[in-house]
Amino acid sequence: MNAPRLLGIVVAALALGYLLVLVPDLGGDPFSGGGRFYTVGPSALPYLAGGLVLLFSVAVALEAKPATGDADGSGSGSRGLGLGLLFVGLTLAYALGMLLVGFLAASILFLAAVFALYRPRSWVVAGILAIVVPIVVDVILRELFLIPLPSGRLF
Repeated sequence: MNAPRLLGIVVAALALGYLLVLVPDLGGDPFSGGGRFYTVGPSALPYLAGGLVLLFSVAVALEAKPATGDADGSGSGSRGLGLGLLFVGLTLAYALGMLLVGFLAASILFLAAVFALYRPRSWVVAGILAIVVPIVVDVILRELFLIPLPSGRLF
């Protein structure tokens, strides 16, 4: 069993435990406010996050292939550690940048930087994803889960 498959299985088990034990029950009245409209609200966010982690970790466990030696040595050794540290730096910059430029702009810049760092196969697909995914996440968090996101100080 290779490391990605094992990691996928462990994370799937942890996500399942998170969903079954740690996440509080949604419960409550599904109708809120003065009108009779249905809203999911922020209490469903842990279920969404745990469910996505479970889904993606199962996908990793099922799709992980045995490691083969890379001819150029990319993704292994000190290069892999360097990329990991750069990603941590990008994540910190993203968290601070959100306060300055807002969630949407910071998310687009973060995804563009991640794609530039990890060199996607198709720059067109990477560009589309870097723009579309933050917009979709922004709409889901603001409209469905009613979570206020940073709007930034510069804009």
